[in-house]
Amino acid sequence: MHTTLYTLFMPPEGCFGDFGLFCGFTATPQILGQIRRSFTGEMARPALAAFIHPTVNAVSDIPGLAWMWMRKEGYNLLHAKVALLGFRKKGGDGYVIRLAISTGNWTQDPLTDSIDLFWSVDVDSTAAVPQDVADLRAAWTMFDWLRERADCGLIERDYDGERPDARLRAAIAALPTTRLAPRFIDSRTQALNTQIVGRMGLDQSADRLILGSGYFESEGEDGGVPERLGKALMRKGSLSTDAHLDLFLNPQSCQGLVPRAQVLEDAGWTFRRAVSPLHGDDARLHAKFALLASGKKQISGRIYLGSGNLSRAGFETAANAGGNLEAGVIFDLPEGLDWHGRKGIR
Repeated sequence: MHTTLYTLFMPPEGCFGDFGLFCGFTATPQILGQIRRSFTGEMARPALAAFIHPTVNAVSDIPGLAWMWMRKEGYNLLHAKVALLGFRKKGGDGYVIRLAISTGNWTQDPLTDSIDLFWSVDVDSTAAVPQDVADLRAAWTMFDWLRERADCGLIERDYDGERPDARLRAAIAALPTTRLAPRFIDSRTQALNTQIVGRMGLDQSADRLILGSGYFESEGEDGGVPERLGKALMRKGSLSTDAHLDLFLNPQSCQGLVPRAQVLEDAGWTFRRAVSPLHGDDARLHAKFALLASGKKQISGRIYLGSGNLSRAGFETAANAGGNLEAGVIFDLPEGLDWHGRKGIR
């Protein structure tokens, strides 16, 4: 089980890190250094390639980590936080590929006072699950898109006669074909909200929608992105018109929602404070998620988590239309969950 950003990069039992790609909005030297050490030991070639939003303060001096210099082309912010990692099995030819999605940046914040979420799946090349394969291929396609907008010279040359990504590339190419739709989504050509509304529906209309975000639109006095998302799900029949509507935010700052607060309350939204047993009382919500669920005690539902904040640029606009490049995953809740009620913060 992965418990921190560091353990996302730790090899599975019996494996060692071979090569990986990851992208994000910001990264710091200390965290990147520990990520590289968590992934693998010292290597003469790059073991990780970092695709980070264009910055003049690039962290390009971490041994074993290659910084992919990004061009600002086809996106507003490179905001997606995704890792695609390859691990070789010790003493054999086996290979494990991990896809990890985080709501937090590659910085100290998710390790201290920032409440973030992540999701990951490991795929053994000898026993690949079709749904997982669909997710890996979708993420690999996004990284190919990033490669087209970066200087990848450091990972496109041979080291001891082989490119650093050779085994990872071969392992993905060798995965079985599947026609399943991926759970992984990104906003290169289609906004997140459109994809979420299209994929979040259950067999019956859900009676609860729960949203959280690290940032909301501050301009305007209407209900904003939360209200537009709720209405879109109702029009599609995925959410009942009398559903419970919950909005998680940081009560100290309200994240720009003060001008919209009365409108949202009048529309039935309850404001709630995010609480985490892993964080102190001063923890800040940074996770971005949307949960559509049914049931009074035992619940069933579907959840999106990812990088996209509930803003126009992050949630309602595709990257090729001037929005951010965002990424996330939509998956079913596990069985056996129940509610733990808390009062709203207002």
